[in-house]
Amino acid sequence: MFFEMISNLPKLKYYSIILLILNNTIQAATPIPITIKTAQNLWFFPKRSTPAEVVPLNDARLSAEIRAQVLKIPVRVGQKVSARTLVVKLDCKDTKAKLGIALATLKGIQTRLKLANVQLTRAQKLKRRHVISVDELDRNQAQVATIEAEQAAQNAAITQARLQVNHCNLYAPFKGVVVERLASVGDLAVPGSPLLRLMQIDQVEVSAQINTTEIIDKSKNINLSFVWKQHTYPLRILRILPLFDARTRTQEIRLAFRKKMAPLGASGRLVWYSTIPYVPADVLVRRNKKLGVFVYNNGKAQFYPLPYAREGQPAPATTLNAQLPIILEGRDALQPNVLVTISPK
Repeated sequence: MFFEMISNLPKLKYYSIILLILNNTIQAATPIPITIKTAQNLWFFPKRSTPAEVVPLNDARLSAEIRAQVLKIPVRVGQKVSARTLVVKLDCKDTKAKLGIALATLKGIQTRLKLANVQLTRAQKLKRRHVISVDELDRNQAQVATIEAEQAAQNAAITQARLQVNHCNLYAPFKGVVVERLASVGDLAVPGSPLLRLMQIDQVEVSAQINTTEIIDKSKNINLSFVWKQHTYPLRILRILPLFDARTRTQEIRLAFRKKMAPLGASGRLVWYSTIPYVPADVLVRRNKKLGVFVYNNGKAQFYPLPYAREGQPAPATTLNAQLPIILEGRDALQPNVLVTISPK
């Protein structure tokens, strides 16, 4: 059909079109000269970094566990305290009074129980002589059991009252620094109301978000450092959280200082060398809206897309075989499956 259409054209135009078709066919059949280099000889392991922060292992808001007035807060913001240091003192008069009432009530119950046991012993003797009935003995036994239950309940109430007295004073649960006073002397504290914020200073960690393509292998001996104000602090990996942020493609990593620690709250950068290979940005080409590289395969160029490649940036080469021949010179003019020939070096 095509040749019938062009055969009706003037001879000059007819021969011109034929020559053009033949020329393009010859060009398509002519292998394009290229140069190659194996992926292993091309890729590199770049220096990586990401924002990081020194965070405490514990950041506690000490709260009241009883309803009482704040009598004293003997610490100030920024002050360092040791574990078991008194940090808040509450008015304990009401709580101690309740404990006293509970103890007095227990004495009354113990007196009643003593009398009930005497009556039960007497009833048992009388029953053996058939002076009283079985029902009378059962009533005495039930009375003793009832008072014993009251005594057990009162002992529990006393234990609870003593715990409430212990809650009159708040002590630092660990060595830390006072970050914030959340109450003042004279305030009425209620159960659950925060009174003081305390951060631990003897146990800190470095927290950072790393890209999912840069997950660090804990089993490998990787040199990681926290850089803050031109100071470098060697780190070791504690754990990598198994939680992925699909929006940012990141995953949190926690690290510990090997020797000297940076100050709590310091914001710097986590620095390490990538454990996965990268190919340079200048070898990437775009075909069919995808970034990748051309590889040499039995005289043809095949396009190999790289899933994490970005325009103008080195691309992770995790999907590339180390011995895969990457096409360098001549790649810009290539299309998938065109014939190529390796130029002599």
